[in-house]
Amino acid sequence: MMKTHYCLFLLLPLATACSGPDQAPNAEETADHVLKEYEEATEKARQVEDQLQKGLERTREALEDQEG
Repeated sequence: MMKTHYCLFLLLPLATACSGPDQAPNAEETADHVLKEYEEATEKARQVEDQLQKGLERTREALEDQEG
């Protein structure tokens, strides 16, 4: 759900840039910028997911050590 909202937020400048025929070159630049922002956000999300996964693993190991 959050990804959908974030993607729509990133696409808003693209829709604004495409409001007129004289904006076509600007729309391409905006689209490139939006794509770059999306790729950066996706990479950051992957990094956060990896960190959360590692934290979960450490928590499980700590709980197993306490039980054992």
